[in-house]
Amino acid sequence: MKQLVALMIDDMINQLDILEQRFLAIGFVVHKALSGEEGLRLLALHPKIDVVIYDLQMPDLDGLEFVKRARKFYPLIPIFLMSESPHLGFEITQTDGATHLLSKTFIDVERVARAAKNWPYKTKDLV
Repeated sequence: MKQLVALMIDDMINQLDILEQRFLAIGFVVHKALSGEEGLRLLALHPKIDVVIYDLQMPDLDGLEFVKRARKFYPLIPIFLMSESPHLGFEITQTDGATHLLSKTFIDVERVARAAKNWPYKTKDLV
């Protein structure tokens, strides 16, 4: 069975470490980034990433801009945005290309894992 790979991006190191531990506990390989630009670089370096989890409110690149840029090369990869205010979410996810909006206070890692396992995705040629 293929080991799933997650890319997690958040500027709050403590939040990122907690999230990483939860995903490692269910068997994921985890790549972490503290900025949106670093996250995009890691996505390019590791094209076999199965799921991206991104903080909606990042100082360098907000979640919507990250989704827009990531979708150019990875149009179907599941991208979950995290927010402390998830009630904003439905319009954001539906209109801006995110897969779903998660509450930072409770992230259902099993739900994200199911999306990563079952979500078909392709990458555009980078050439």
